[in-house]
Amino acid sequence: MASELLTTGEDRGKVMMTSRSLTLALTLAWLVGLAGSLQAAPLYRYYTTGQGDGSMAVAINDKNQAVVNFNDRAYLWTLGGLTDLGDLGGGKSYAYAINNLGQIVGESYVNSSNSHAFWWKTGDMQDLGGLTGGVRSIAVSINNLGQAVGATIYDNDTFSTFTWTGSGGLQPLDLQGGLAFKIKDDGRMVGQKNNHAWFWSAPGAGQDLGTLTAPYNGESQALDINQNGQVVGYAMQPNPPNDSASHAFSWTPNGGLKDLGTLGGPHSRAFGITKEGYIVGWADTGSGTVGCLWTPSGDKLDLNALVIDKPAGVTIGNCTGINGKGVIVGHGIDNGAAFMLVPIPTANPAVLDLLLFQ
Repeated sequence: MASELLTTGEDRGKVMMTSRSLTLALTLAWLVGLAGSLQAAPLYRYYTTGQGDGSMAVAINDKNQAVVNFNDRAYLWTLGGLTDLGDLGGGKSYAYAINNLGQIVGESYVNSSNSHAFWWKTGDMQDLGGLTGGVRSIAVSINNLGQAVGATIYDNDTFSTFTWTGSGGLQPLDLQGGLAFKIKDDGRMVGQKNNHAWFWSAPGAGQDLGTLTAPYNGESQALDINQNGQVVGYAMQPNPPNDSASHAFSWTPNGGLKDLGTLGGPHSRAFGITKEGYIVGWADTGSGTVGCLWTPSGDKLDLNALVIDKPAGVTIGNCTGINGKGVIVGHGIDNGAAFMLVPIPTANPAVLDLLLFQ
């Protein structure tokens, strides 16, 4: 009988050790499964600037330095605090991109009605001016070599694109009527031309990425590109009985345009992509708009379900960027505050505690 096996302390010890070993084995199996799930869909910790409603984090570099716009001012944001970038004399500034050198580009007002593109590094804001005849200029992206791209806007709402470097200054960039939104270290660019998403391997060597639904010729924009040449953005889709709806897309040279879908509602847009193919943006659920993570395996996930310490009343909304470490920035929907989502390592303290105390 089973009770006879427990007649001595030695036997009871063997049974207890067997039970402990089984528990440990089950825990290790659970940890392996957890590690696999985290690899596909990490969990995150939530951070915010403390500025409150209206603050927007718009870009992040691989050193976890982000740029934030709030109340017509541009800021550099790290988890150590905020730095006001200043302005060019008109009292307003807006940052749009930051590279791994901590160089920031954007636009700042020089008077009450005109703004100029700027470059900023460690307290030094430089006025980049603009191409001849323009009333406004804006720098939208900068790569890790310090090469920026942007545009000069004229009185008749037309524009001309430019590139800028510290050594060469502002130079015209001939994209045949196109506008670049992102430039990589090797000079590849993505953006829009003729109302379509475009990819340029070099100036003068462009490719129309088209739309998702032929023959519907809706607007599309390419907003980011990773080291492998995978492009993300959005394209307008037919949406009866409404006029149209935007859908996030990814594009590769071999696979072409792929609809990334939504979370149940009509709209989605993709803004950033990592080398591994993790994509961030936002998507409609049918009852609202939430931050969305598209994984390389094809999953699309509501980021609100992956943040372990999200404050009550906060909705992770528009995710505008993701860096090489998987850190995501954006701004909320309900309270509208800038946020940074930092992935939790697999071997986090809670997991280690669970293993040690079995």
